[in-house]
Amino acid sequence: MVSSVAEEQDLSGSRVFAWRVRPGDVFAPFLLGPGRQLALLSQRVLEYDFYRHSWEKRIARYLFWLARIRSPKKEQSRAIRVSSFVDAIKKEVDPRYPVRTRYRFEQALSRLATDGVIRNWIYQEPDETILGRKGWWTEWLDWKIVVEMPEPLLEQYARIQLPQSQIIEVESKTPIAPDVIHKVKQMRSAGGISQAQLAGVLGVHPNYFAQIERGIKRPSRQLAEAMLAWVSGRSDSLSPK
Repeated sequence: MVSSVAEEQDLSGSRVFAWRVRPGDVFAPFLLGPGRQLALLSQRVLEYDFYRHSWEKRIARYLFWLARIRSPKKEQSRAIRVSSFVDAIKKEVDPRYPVRTRYRFEQALSRLATDGVIRNWIYQEPDETILGRKGWWTEWLDWKIVVEMPEPLLEQYARIQLPQSQIIEVESKTPIAPDVIHKVKQMRSAGGISQAQLAGVLGVHPNYFAQIERGIKRPSRQLAEAMLAWVSGRSDSLSPK
């Protein structure tokens, strides 16, 4: 997350007084790479307390990201399974007290609606007769929920498109000698550099870079030039040892 640290020496030792910050290897491909993906987040969600409102914060992040993904396909009204929510926010149903889990989940959605983070939410054809049955919560996880997101958010997502020049850059392939790709892999391994680290520096997703090293895909012109620069030592980032 932090690319470098500047320190000032004094009699008591060194102390940090400045940071140079850039996206780390995990986020760089999504923020800077050819297939970058961004999702907006409500200011109200950022103000929630991390401990007391963890359900609200996680559900909101999931819904905003889902709205971003669905925007090009115009699938905003498609229902979402309760199990999808639970998996996405890394929560589990307590089999001893499943009612508490359901109540906390519904409370979080209602809080988001009250605060204007979402417009509304509703179960799609719920079967309330399951309540009281042994293991009823397993059926509850299959229930579907329709969530209405705020119109300004949907309008903003609808305007976000990948620039045409970027699309051309990704789709136009440039020949690169197989021995160069082999050299990249060899130098990366010898230098103790992971695929994810080098992919982050080159601005591509680690999975895409791994497929290039295995010869499954060819690099784009921009990536080919970056790989050649790295091999020839013209790149200052993650220089091979």
